[in-house]
Amino acid sequence: MRANGGAGGPDGVTIDQIVALEDGPGRLVEDLHEALRSRTYRPGAIRRVWIPKPDGRQRPLGIPNVVDRVAQMAALRVLEPIFEADFADCSYGFRPGRLAHDAIAAVSDHLKAGYRTVIETRLGLTLNRDKTRIVDLRQSGSALDFLGYTFRYDRDLHGGSHRYLYVGPSAKALARARDHLRELTAARYCFVPLPHLIARINRYLVGWQAYFRVGYPRRSYRHLNHHARRRLACHLRRRSQRPFRLPEGVTLYRHLADLGLVYL
Repeated sequence: MRANGGAGGPDGVTIDQIVALEDGPGRLVEDLHEALRSRTYRPGAIRRVWIPKPDGRQRPLGIPNVVDRVAQMAALRVLEPIFEADFADCSYGFRPGRLAHDAIAAVSDHLKAGYRTVIETRLGLTLNRDKTRIVDLRQSGSALDFLGYTFRYDRDLHGGSHRYLYVGPSAKALARARDHLRELTAARYCFVPLPHLIARINRYLVGWQAYFRVGYPRRSYRHLNHHARRRLACHLRRRSQRPFRLPEGVTLYRHLADLGLVYL
């Protein structure tokens, strides 16, 4: 919990404040244990914050009090093995030791094994016809988007008749990345010191690269490299009322590399 930031809930108490107290963590656990044993424990309210989404909407996030998070973690340690025993092997979401990359690898393995028809749906209590479709990857131009990746069969890059399974960032994932880079280099951030701005961009690009490292991402990497440099060039031109000039004999790519911008 402390490694994840340990922000305070509605009571305003943070993990760092508890740790700073003499025997703070131990006392918190003892008091919680007694409240649970005597059945007097009552969870507090949830602090609601809003996280911006790439499409402009916001995602709600609830932050409980620290003591409630400790209680939730204790319950998880007991309940998780019970539910794990009933999960199907093909389930990957919100399971310990399983990542999105594991699910992507499983889909790739099934397609390579000869499975070509996929039912693409968002599951709820009932199937939504508007959000459900059958994808036949044997048909030209058909593709499956899953967890930010696109799966499709493309013609051989060397002109042969063979079709290979392309796995790479989806068009929507690239569009979201471009939007985020546009946001990071917006005019309202002209006051941010350039090293700090580039550090923010680098953190995003490195994280994006780490997630989309599966399959054939090189073309998408080149696309984002170009977009990031184009956005930074525009940003540099409007940071000052004086016209921006590159150092003599230095290209834009070299200048941005000297400033520390990463290259995927």
